[in-house]
Amino acid sequence: MRTLVRVTDIRILDQFYIPVEERFERLTRLARSVPGIAVAAVSIVTPRRQRFKSVVGWNVTELPIELNLCRTTISEGGIVVVPDALRDKRFANHPLVDNSRGFRFYVGYP
Repeated sequence: MRTLVRVTDIRILDQFYIPVEERFERLTRLARSVPGIAVAAVSIVTPRRQRFKSVVGWNVTELPIELNLCRTTISEGGIVVVPDALRDKRFANHPLVDNSRGFRFYVGYP
């Protein structure tokens, strides 16, 4: 089972390179240490993409906005906890929530 944890949304940084920082690396390592958590990430969502400040368990640095799981968190404006994305109508048909990638549990905080 894979998990994606989203922490922040900063739209104004879309044109800037966003380097990985140790303080975010500590957060993702801590989140990934929880049993059953395969992927943990801190990301910044801009109008065109999702950039990862830190990601553990998945080899990705950014995603196009169309693949962003965080849109629900941004639109709802508060914490979103999804225990099983396959059973949640907001996420069930998302390309990252399928049998090949296996993202199921999601927590997002704007």
